Amino acid sequence: VDNQLPTITCPADITVDADNGACVATSVDLGTPTTNDNCSVATVTNNAPATFAVGTTSITWTVTDASGNTATCTQTVTVVDNQLPTLTCPADITVDADNVTCEAASIDLGIPTTGDNCSVASVTNNAPATFAVGVTNVIWTVTDASGNTATCTQTVTVADTQLPTITCPANITVDADNGACVATSVDLGTPTTNDNCSVASVTNDAPATFAVGTTTITWTVTDASGNTATCTQTVTVEDNQLPTITCPADITVDADNGACVATSVDLGTPTTGDNCSVASVTNNAPATFPVGVTNVVWTVTDASGNTATCTQTVTVVDNINPTITCPSNLTVNVGIGSCVASSVTLGTPTTNDNCTVASVTNNAPATFPVGIT
Repeated sequence: VDNQLPTITCPADITVDADNGACVATSVDLGTPTTNDNCSVATVTNNAPATFAVGTTSITWTVTDASGNTATCTQTVTVVDNQLPTLTCPADITVDADNVTCEAASIDLGIPTTGDNCSVASVTNNAPATFAVGVTNVIWTVTDASGNTATCTQTVTVADTQLPTITCPANITVDADNGACVATSVDLGTPTTNDNCSVASVTNDAPATFAVGTTTITWTVTDASGNTATCTQTVTVEDNQLPTITCPADITVDADNGACVATSVDLGTPTTGDNCSVASVTNNAPATFPVGVTNVVWTVTDASGNTATCTQTVTVVDNINPTITCPSNLTVNVGIGSCVASSVTLGTPTTNDNCTVASVTNNAPATFPVGIT
């Protein structure tokens, strides 16, 4: 009787990759065990499956001799999944920031498309709880049952479309600089600004100097995303400075020939000045100047309605002599018993003047002696 067991030594353990696109390995070459028997080996078998799943499979080899004695050994076949899973990110997203904030919350990122030759174990991403204005890269990671990973990147763009706010400083009224028609060094004040994110700049179009009158200034606030808002402020420059005037020299002229007035009197031209501009120069001179002194008031008015005056005197002198024609010469008799004539009626002379006759007098005596007086 042959009671002696045969001997068997299994082939070496095997590690192979799973077939491409599959979670199993096929056509695995197990090798050949080494067998022996004191008589003869009848059969050598194993329980290997047709395909090997990812992981480790234990194969039992069995040798049987001619007497039916058997012996076994074990060989392991390890199938490794080295194939990366596949991952396609959801489409990129652009959203507006939440009202009065600089971020967006509750964003629906969508669901990535995943695949694996075996099975997907997990899908994760590094998305924050809230997304700041700008571009955030969300990295999606898929991991399969074997720990292989793949990643893709989805961009989430949060747009800040909210306009900043601006309130201008109060309107300003100032005087023009002394001796000038402009105001310089005007303190405009500071506008009040705000934004859901941040204010990048605040500018205005104010000139270096402000002309007399009203200038409208536009203030512009710009936020970090380039959104802008404007407001307007007015700067009113008043000209309260009086113009200057120096009258022409006082004038003395003769009355016109045969008249008690002077016409066509050349008054001359006053000297005027103003920090801005002279609008008009007028006087209250009459068309003709009577004999005597006439005060002429000159008035200068600037473009802002400010006025100044000066006074020029025009003196008209009457140098024309009056005219007189005496009554006719008289011959009279002395009174009876007297050597003189009394109560002589001389008559009335004829007089005239370019102005007026003030008086007519004579040096006649109370009585006229004999002879010619």
